Amino acid sequence: MDSLLLLPGEELILQGQGSYDAGSLSSSWKLGNLYLTNKRLFFAQARRAIFETALGEIKEVKVEPRRWLLGRKVKQLCLLTRGGRVFTAIKDAQLWEELIKDRITLSLAHTREIG
Repeated sequence: MDSLLLLPGEELILQGQGSYDAGSLSSSWKLGNLYLTNKRLFFAQARRAIFETALGEIKEVKVEPRRWLLGRKVKQLCLLTRGGRVFTAIKDAQLWEELIKDRITLSLAHTREIG
């Protein structure tokens, strides 16, 4: 991973190649990489993040079958954030779901400790 994408104090947990959809009727799938760190989740193309959210901003994360390219249904990671709903078609979507939920829990616990 390009360390230019990481913020100070951020550690990479998981990274994978996938497709991102902003969830609106006018959006289209974008190819790139999904990154989970100890502080946030983001999707990047080249060296530019096109979606990012702090772990504490994620209201819901689940895997659901949804239409992808050519109408084929695949399991996708569905995220509900304060900014809306986004989808990522990525290999091992269940693993991503579990790790994101774990990281959210750890992030909340850490926030309570220092708050």
